[in-house]
Amino acid sequence: DHEPQAHRQLAEQCPEEEKQTDAQQKYLEQFKNTYKEKEAIKWYTKEGFLYRRLNQALRELKGDVLVNMGFFVRHVHQQLVEEHKKQYK
Repeated sequence: DHEPQAHRQLAEQCPEEEKQTDAQQKYLEQFKNTYKEKEAIKWYTKEGFLYRRLNQALRELKGDVLVNMGFFVRHVHQQLVEEHKKQYK
């Protein structure tokens, strides 16, 4: 399990340009209130700040952002490992 508030803190640190539309605000609220680590891939592939922020941090090697998103990267990795196990039993 990740620190219980890590995903909420990540959403609250979201840049202002990711909070401008109703859809963006709804996405952030849903993420804050419903995120579960077993759904990390679903959240990553949804249109929203997680995909953009993580990819930008990886491209630009923004260590502070990567550290803040570490729990999320770990959840995506764990989910990929589980999916791989299911496919290659």
